[in-house]
Amino acid sequence: MREPPTTMSETERYTVWCEQVRALFTREPCGAVEDAADSNNDDAYFPECFYMRMLGALKKCGGDGVAVERSRRSSISSDSCFSSVSQQRNRVDEDVLASRLASKLEAHARVLSRQRQRQQQKRQEEAATVRRTATRLPFRDCAVEAKVAAINEDLHDALLYVRQRNMLSNQLRRQLEETRRLLVMQVPSSS
Repeated sequence: MREPPTTMSETERYTVWCEQVRALFTREPCGAVEDAADSNNDDAYFPECFYMRMLGALKKCGGDGVAVERSRRSSISSDSCFSSVSQQRNRVDEDVLASRLASKLEAHARVLSRQRQRQQQKRQEEAATVRRTATRLPFRDCAVEAKVAAINEDLHDALLYVRQRNMLSNQLRRQLEETRRLLVMQVPSSS
């Protein structure tokens, strides 16, 4: 850094030094591409709050308030090269901050959209499951269950009775056929 002229007061030299440091740290190297991971980093450049802390530290260390105010006014004046760079940098910082904020909001909106889609899918799956189980297992109360059990038992008994009757009927038919066959065999031999 260049040494400021010796005709300046201490606070003015400090202000110039702060502007030089600020100008040094706000420049990007030629052809540099900003890293995507650093795009969300708020301290990618020399922050304004650090500069203000430096000025505040001067005030706390015994610098008189008038000199600090004068140094602030001189650093903000429109004819100062550093103040115009600072003002331009502030505008660029606001644009960068706005674009970062917009990208963060878009990312958050995408996350919310995905969450909403997942919730809708879960609700649809739950509704489909409820519909499937409702068609398979209709709701029954205890009285209905008792009546259904009694009807099933009666049907079971009736089917067993019918089966037994069919078996007896088939057995009787076979016996009658056997008897007829035996009778037919005896009739020709007697003649």
